[in-house]
Amino acid sequence: MMKQLALTSLLLTQLHAADHTIKESNFETKLTLVLTLIPTKTTVIKIEPEEWSDFEVREAVAHGSLVVKDEVLVQCDREDYDEKLAEAQKNVRSRKLTLKKAERELADLELTTPRSLEGEHIAFVEAKEALDYFTQIGRDLDERNSAQRLSTAKFSLENVEEEMKQLRKMYEEDGVTEETEEIILKRQRIAIDRAQFGLERAELSHKWNLEKTIPRKGVSLQRAYDAALLKYETAKLTLPRTLELKQIAVAQAQKADNEADEKLAKMKAASEFFTLKSPSSGMVYYGEIKDNKWTEGGAEKFLTEGGKLPSQTPLLTIIAPDTGFSLHTSVSQAERLQLTKGNMATMIFTGMKNQKFTAQLTQLALVPNGSGKYPVSFSVTLPEGSLFAPGMTGEATV
Repeated sequence: MMKQLALTSLLLTQLHAADHTIKESNFETKLTLVLTLIPTKTTVIKIEPEEWSDFEVREAVAHGSLVVKDEVLVQCDREDYDEKLAEAQKNVRSRKLTLKKAERELADLELTTPRSLEGEHIAFVEAKEALDYFTQIGRDLDERNSAQRLSTAKFSLENVEEEMKQLRKMYEEDGVTEETEEIILKRQRIAIDRAQFGLERAELSHKWNLEKTIPRKGVSLQRAYDAALLKYETAKLTLPRTLELKQIAVAQAQKADNEADEKLAKMKAASEFFTLKSPSSGMVYYGEIKDNKWTEGGAEKFLTEGGKLPSQTPLLTIIAPDTGFSLHTSVSQAERLQLTKGNMATMIFTGMKNQKFTAQLTQLALVPNGSGKYPVSFSVTLPEGSLFAPGMTGEATV
C-alpha cells in the first residue's frame, strides 16, 4: 500500500512539472452540392378562365424561342366559342323579357291579393247575413206574405160575389132587367170568374211556396253560405301562398338572370385566352420554375397543335433578357447543420471544368420542405454575353 502511494505522488509531481503548449490551426469542412441555375426575372403564362374550358391549340411558339413584347405565343381555335357566345347574347333579350313579365305578374299579385281576399271576405259576410236574415226573419215573412196573398185572393172573390148578389137583388126588385143591367151583370160574372181563378192560383202558389219555394230558398242560401265560407277559407290559404310562391319564383328568376349575366360576362372575358401574347420580350421556356427546378409539367403536350390548354396550369415562362441568375438546391439535415449564411463556394458548371465561379450562400431555410430537404440559394455573378441558360447545373464546393 505504501509503495502505491509513493508511485502516485511521483507521477503527480512529474505532471505538474511538465510544460504544455496549445497551437491554433484551421478546421475545414467541405460540402459538394449540385446546384441549378435559376433566372431571377421571369413571367409565367397561364390561363384562368372562369367560364369556358375548351381551348384547342392551333399554333404555339417553340420552346427556347426569342420573342418581343405582344408577340403571339399561343393561338387557339375559337369557332365553337364564338358560336356559343353569340347564342348566349341572343338569349339575353328573351331572358330579360321573361323576367320583366314575371316581375309585372308579381306586382299585380301584390296589389290584387289583398283585394281578392277582401272580396272573398265580403262575399262570405254577405252570404252569412242573407242566411241569418232568412233563418231569423225572412222565412216567416215569406210564409206570411204567401198567406197574405191567399187571403187577399179569397177576399177579392168574396167581394165580387157579394157585389153580384147585391146587383141581382137590386135588379130583381125592378122586375125588369134592362140591357145595360145585363151588361153590368155579365161584367160582374167575369170579375167573379177572374177572382175565382186568382184564388185558385193563390192557393196553389201558397202551397208551392210553403212546400218548395221557401224551403228551396233556405237551401240555396245555406249552400251559398257554405260555398262562400269554403271559398273564403281557401282564399286565406291559397292567395298568400300563391303570392309567396310567385315572390320566390321571381327571386329565383332574378338570381338566375344575374348568374346568367355573370356567366356571360365571364364567357366574354375568356376571349382573351384564345390569343396569348408575350407580356415582355425574352426567351420562351415551356413549363415553370417549381421547387427551384425547371419543370416542364406536360406543357409540350398541351402546346402542340390540337392540344387542350388546361386552366390554372403554368404553360410558358418568359425569361427577361436582362435577368440575373441564382443557384438553388436542397440539402439534407446533416448538410443544413454544417452551412451558415454567407458561406462561400466555388462553382463549376457541367461541361466547363476549366472555368470556376464564386458563389455565396444567401438564403438558408430553417425548416424542411415536403420532401424533408432544406432549400438553399446562392448568388453568383456570370459574365455578360455568356451562353448560360436557365436550368443548367453544376457542382459547388462550399
